[in-house]
Amino acid sequence: MSTTPSIAGELIDLPAGPLGFAFGGVIRRDEIDDRPGDITYALVPGGDPNNPDDYVDNGFSNPFSSAPTAGHSITKELFAEINVPILADKPFFENLTLSAAGRVTNVKAVSGLGGGSDSSNGNWTYKLMGNWQVTDWLRLRSTYGTSYRAPALFEQFLGGQASAARQRNVDPCVRWQEQLNDGTITQRVAQNCQADQSFLGGPAGGIPATHTGAGIGVTVFTSGGLGVLEPETSQAFTASAILTPSFSFLPDTDIALTVDYFDIKVEGEISRLTPYQILFNCYDAEDFPNSEFCTFFERGQDGDINNVREVRRQFINIDEQINRGFDFTLRIGHDLGSWGRLSLLGQATLQTKDTVEQLGDLENFNGEVGDPKFTGNLITTWEKGGTTLLYGLTVIGSANSEEDYIENFGSVCNPTPSFEVVYGEPYCVVPRVPTVWYHNASITQEIDDGNYEITLGISNIFDTAPPQVSGLVTEFGQVPRASQYDFLG
Repeated sequence: MSTTPSIAGELIDLPAGPLGFAFGGVIRRDEIDDRPGDITYALVPGGDPNNPDDYVDNGFSNPFSSAPTAGHSITKELFAEINVPILADKPFFENLTLSAAGRVTNVKAVSGLGGGSDSSNGNWTYKLMGNWQVTDWLRLRSTYGTSYRAPALFEQFLGGQASAARQRNVDPCVRWQEQLNDGTITQRVAQNCQADQSFLGGPAGGIPATHTGAGIGVTVFTSGGLGVLEPETSQAFTASAILTPSFSFLPDTDIALTVDYFDIKVEGEISRLTPYQILFNCYDAEDFPNSEFCTFFERGQDGDINNVREVRRQFINIDEQINRGFDFTLRIGHDLGSWGRLSLLGQATLQTKDTVEQLGDLENFNGEVGDPKFTGNLITTWEKGGTTLLYGLTVIGSANSEEDYIENFGSVCNPTPSFEVVYGEPYCVVPRVPTVWYHNASITQEIDDGNYEITLGISNIFDTAPPQVSGLVTEFGQVPRASQYDFLG
């Protein structure tokens, strides 16, 4: 439910045109009420519905319990915008316009289960933009702005959940010597597992190299971050050049080329790590055991003091991301007269930086597998009457994570693997992918004067298979980041 009154108009006439303005406000209420099923929401008689520990553990039939997720937020905003024409119809200044916009946002979040409330007030965001039409074929523009995102309802009000996980799926220290030999953990992880003094396991006080993780599973507690989460904020700068040239030797042809530079920084990104990522980042930290990741879990169980007892994974502000690069857009249209119209649309992105920081640990993903530096699309269409032929081409640039792997393990080849890996023979991982091309085509026919249309097409014409990779171990866990490829064929 929302209300958005606003007013817009023109204040005065300036030599270059009218001065424009707009201002208004927003009041919005958002609500969530998610009730678990009877089996999941099985409360111990006399238990506290806000305490995950008071829910029934149904064992292997349902090793999961959850409290309701309920609450609402009220957002109040005031905004204003102004558009100022500076110059017009002057040499090299066919038009020069500056504009500015500002917004202040107040948000109050209230738990629907009596779990308290939280307010975030006085969040100021703004945007500045300049638009300069130099000539009839060259336009320059630039923007700088800030943004704000309040935590989502689910992120704040997620009811306490308790679930079970296998030790070996959570703990990178299970059989750490064998994993080190196999190349699935780094030397630093192995050393920190061996040096962990937070309990009494092992002859040297650390986790034994042969620790199997057998026994009781890990209890994973998941919850929302009401009262803990801060808003996400960002700053973005863009600079663009738009060229619309015309050539006498290309009559009846429209050409537009746009080059955009972008620099975006997001702070306080809200995220929720997996149990494995939490432990992996703890043991892979240079400042182990003082890393904040190490405060999100505890070891020590009846039967095996080395086992992980519990992991706590609530929504928290942990990420800072910086993304820079260039976007290119080319549009060409040519009128063929009685033969119809031929059009071309090309779009490409060249990424120059993509870094993510989580609780002090910095990872540069630019150019790594799953985060190529270059991607592009080219679409060519021919239209005549009610018939359209389309041919599309998509390119995903090559990517390489070898540098990270070599930094962690010394080489992409493992000369001393354990017996279980590749039958005990030396092997090399392949943490890289080549450039991949996809071809697509379709034909569309309008029927009944455009009231209906039918399209027949085929994607991935040459049945290009996704590249095969191995050895993708990142600072943030063993998570392959290569989902942009076609897995259907």
